[in-house]
Amino acid sequence: MSHVIDMLSNVRVSKTSKFLFEEGNTEFPTNPVKGEFAFVSGVLYMYTSIRNIETWYPLTNPKKSYIHVQAVASISWTVNHNLSSTSFVFMVYDSEGNLVLANPSNISENSFVLNFTSAITGKVIVFVDVDSSGIPTGGGSGTSGIGAATHSASIGNGVLTSFTINHNLDKSYVVITIKDNSTNYIVYPDIKITSTNQIIVEFAAPPTANQYSVSIVGF
Repeated sequence: MSHVIDMLSNVRVSKTSKFLFEEGNTEFPTNPVKGEFAFVSGVLYMYTSIRNIETWYPLTNPKKSYIHVQAVASISWTVNHNLSSTSFVFMVYDSEGNLVLANPSNISENSFVLNFTSAITGKVIVFVDVDSSGIPTGGGSGTSGIGAATHSASIGNGVLTSFTINHNLDKSYVVITIKDNSTNYIVYPDIKITSTNQIIVEFAAPPTANQYSVSIVGF
């Protein structure tokens, strides 16, 4: 059974309370409202307004993970995660499920070593951020690790009503804002996302020369 509670003020979560997000969800909720959260395909989103455009905004990057199981008690664990990154987060648990603190050493893009004060068994879960193409960030891939990129353009020539913009951001999720340069109002023409690198903007009437500025943010 699920329950929906409308909050009319700020929310404080105590140490005995928690938010639960459904694991494995691949679809966004229908008819969202501002402030709503969704955990979709391993990414936490919030529904909000950006430059007067309501959109699902990603709060976290997608992640790849690896689980190392240490079945034989040892004072030193070698974790071969093969995630091609030295920027990772890991959580260590003993055989009873208790969280164990440990510092990594001998760090490379595909492995590291954990040392303990006594020989133990258990498991370690390793997480690495990835961008929209699935490439791990923060390692040798050359990506920034931030997950956002931008592109801007001016459109309008007094003749055409349809404009193809090749932003080349290689992003699956984009936020598009179009501003009338003469009035500074945000306008809402028809927009088609044709690929991770291209959009098409269509107007009812031909805009004048460079009448509109287009801003594209990719995640």
